[in-house]
Amino acid sequence: MFQSIRQKKRSQEKAEIKIAPLIDMVFILLIFFIVTTNFVTDTGVSVQRPSAYSVKDIKGDSIRLGLNSSGDIYIAGKKVGLFSLKPIL
Repeated sequence: MFQSIRQKKRSQEKAEIKIAPLIDMVFILLIFFIVTTNFVTDTGVSVQRPSAYSVKDIKGDSIRLGLNSSGDIYIAGKKVGLFSLKPIL
């Protein structure tokens, strides 16, 4: 009879999640990641970039240049020789 009463009490107890060990484990993991993190910054070469003295709008015309598999050069749909390319550009 005592066993049946004890079993009833156990079945009536609420299930709980113990949070203290979980919090301890979270803190241990946090400490581990803080200790193993590398906080060293990469060293590099400092570069002095040139600055512009004046600002100008450069108007550029676009040129359509084409090449085919045989090596012919076309500008605006017209076939052009290699030596006449430099004065055009």
